[in-house]
Amino acid sequence: MKSGDVWKYGFTTKSEKGRYRKSLEGKNLFYVIEFEGDITSCMQEEKKKIYYYALFPENLKRETPLIRPPGNKQDN
Repeated sequence: MKSGDVWKYGFTTKSEKGRYRKSLEGKNLFYVIEFEGDITSCMQEEKKKIYYYALFPENLKRETPLIRPPGNKQDN
């Protein structure tokens, strides 16, 4: 991965500190809010971003492009 690349898309109702703080520590990852809304809208946005990740420019620059972001191991 390169600086600025997406590791994982997800949603939370607990905010960064409640959900991701411990998992980000020491891994040089940071939490960015890209979308806010009701839970259904957030779930739809997450699925769209994971689905279209294969077409994102950062992914297409890889020697071997990925199907989904490295932190999203499976589709939910």
